[in-house]
Amino acid sequence: YVLRCANTIQKSIDLHKSAHCASFVAAVMATLQDTRTDKAMYYDVQMCMGGVWNGVFTQGRMQTHGEKMPVKAEKPYYALKAWNVLKKTGEQASLEADDGLYAVAAAGKKKVTLLVSNYSDNGKFGSGKVLPDVIKLDWGAELASASVWVTDGTGTERKLPFNGKELVLLHDSFAVIKATLK
Repeated sequence: YVLRCANTIQKSIDLHKSAHCASFVAAVMATLQDTRTDKAMYYDVQMCMGGVWNGVFTQGRMQTHGEKMPVKAEKPYYALKAWNVLKKTGEQASLEADDGLYAVAAAGKKKVTLLVSNYSDNGKFGSGKVLPDVIKLDWGAELASASVWVTDGTGTERKLPFNGKELVLLHDSFAVIKATLK
């Protein structure tokens, strides 16, 4: 994923580690779920050359010889982690999402997990001028509990107050919503 209007290589490198890219990764995985695709790869997670084009991890600096290389998870990592949360919940569940949202659901034993991406390829990466969307949720059953974490421009796995009915989701971000049904 390379920013087509990037006038510097650094801007493109920064994009790979951004919330914009993380929401893109989540949107692609959600879209591929209902296709005939058997495997998808994230290119590239190599740590050679300092992992410059690696959008999932950033390589730190060793302090002493022989020490393990410190690694920091970047925002697209959390889209991959979210997919693991879905997998651990159970089987794919049916879901209807508004146009412009990319979503997939999993359900198992009164538990439901949703991955919702508000990816927008509007060419405004980093502008911060796009208003958020309010996502209304209808579970079709009463909730015993619900929680949400968001990866966006302000952080990763940021927990939000959540009433189980509405979620304000910024453009170029994604959320993992976990619910237990009564």
